[in-house]
Amino acid sequence: MTEQPMVRFDNVSKRYGALTVLDGLNLDIARGEKVSI
Repeated sequence: MTEQPMVRFDNVSKRYGALTVLDGLNLDIARGEKVSI
């Protein structure tokens, strides 16, 4: 059985005006994992 992620992001996008800096980000973060973007 696969453990469920502690945090899940699905299809995240971020824009600053006309500049798209993230487009369609999918990310699962497990308990105890450290992540930076």
